[in-house]
Amino acid sequence: MIRKFGIRICSEGRGAWALWWKRVGLPAGLAEPSGEVGPVSQAPVDTHCFAGPAQAGVPFKHRSTDEVEYLGTGAPEINTGWVKERQLGESGKEGTVYEVKHEAAERCAMKEFKAKKATSTFLKEVQFQRDAALVGAAPAVRGVMRNPPRLVMEPMVRTLQQVLESQHGSLTPAQQKDLIQLCGRLDGAGIYHNDPNPLNLMEDCDGKFKWIDYGMSKAIDVSKNGRKPNTRALHAMLHGGMQGLVSRKVWTGDHSLLTKAIEGSQK
Repeated sequence: MIRKFGIRICSEGRGAWALWWKRVGLPAGLAEPSGEVGPVSQAPVDTHCFAGPAQAGVPFKHRSTDEVEYLGTGAPEINTGWVKERQLGESGKEGTVYEVKHEAAERCAMKEFKAKKATSTFLKEVQFQRDAALVGAAPAVRGVMRNPPRLVMEPMVRTLQQVLESQHGSLTPAQQKDLIQLCGRLDGAGIYHNDPNPLNLMEDCDGKFKWIDYGMSKAIDVSKNGRKPNTRALHAMLHGGMQGLVSRKVWTGDHSLLTKAIEGSQK
């Protein structure tokens, strides 16, 4: 059952993270996720503040044979008229994120990429995010502009790491299941995020997790990646080199549900 579209004020703390946003609820009872783990970006990612399910549309070319429920959104993309309010966080190697406003839309986040980013690469990243948002796995795209490349999207609240730090290094069983279902939705849609840097996982105003930054994403090739590469990539998110949340002792509590899902994804 899908909750009705509505408007919500994100009033949670960390002032800079609190923005207005419109949303469509996630479908209840999504199946447990449906594998090769790709490279983890070692450079710091940009600070993002956005969220939500996405652009209305039809099933896309990445879709696998799994049953996936596609979500729509009540807000169209607006490709002109966005005004920068303030910068969100520090600039990253790919660009800078701003809080933006529009007279005909809610406040959003806009990632402005460096001018050298190829148009084809930019548009490919945008399309992967649109497609992921259709299954509630990414922030909804609210606008796309070129020269320089800019991507406007719904706001998120905080990173997975910030969630862990606020909860003494643990996630609840419900939060762990949400991460597993998130990866399962991408697996079922045939999209391989391919960059399990923990900073690419963010929480929205409903406490649901989303993947951000689709610059390394690709369509799942079952012969190379298996059927559940995003679920398998949770291992890198937990234990991967310098970025792993468990290896860095950011996640110090129980993570047995994720471990079980990772093991199941390798079968």
